[in-house]
Amino acid sequence: MIEHTAIRRYRHIRILSELEIVLLMFSALNSKILTGLNIAIGAKENKMESFSDLNTFFLPKYIENPQ
Repeated sequence: MIEHTAIRRYRHIRILSELEIVLLMFSALNSKILTGLNIAIGAKENKMESFSDLNTFFLPKYIENPQ
């Protein structure tokens, strides 16, 4: 009976840790998407025409002073 309870607890801990990993991965992906959206919105506000303009003008400013 004690072994059975220990195995059950271990399974719950294992499931929780797997869920936490998935949530952390989703959170990281979500923040990358939001960062990309912020860069795109900033480029649109600054009237950038091409991706090379985005790299040379907006991206260094974003890296120096992230909002």
